[in-house]
Amino acid sequence: MSRDGLGALHRIEGSLTAEKYSEILEYVMIPYALDGPFPDGDYLFQQDLAPVHTAKSVKKSLTDCGVRQLEWIPKGAIVKF
Repeated sequence: MSRDGLGALHRIEGSLTAEKYSEILEYVMIPYALDGPFPDGDYLFQQDLAPVHTAKSVKKSLTDCGVRQLEWIPKGAIVKF
């Protein structure tokens, strides 16, 4: 989802694992972002704290692909503006 609307949907078979999620990021999400609303690569990616999102291999994949991330606020955190 972006300011330009929903992105492409991607169907998975079985359970979502860190390996499958990394592949979706690399072969679906990043190409969509670069070929669509963010051709200059100027975007922030945010995901929640689901275990598959916080897996070391997923974090490494995002870093290796140069994806800038907006961290999810921890549950119970007090946010001051």
